Amino acid sequence: MTDPNTIRLSVSGMSCASCVGRVEKALGEVPGLSNVSVNLVSETAQFQ
Repeated sequence: MTDPNTIRLSVSGMSCASCVGRVEKALGEVPGLSNVSVNLVSETAQFQ
């Protein structure tokens, strides 16, 4: 179960692990976001 403060977004267009890394890096640089996790198979990103 996820934390109630966790946000999950759909991310389409990712086709490889490199894409996942780019999305994680970009979200990780956004001030105020933490615990960034991107999943290629489910095409989601979640963070707090």
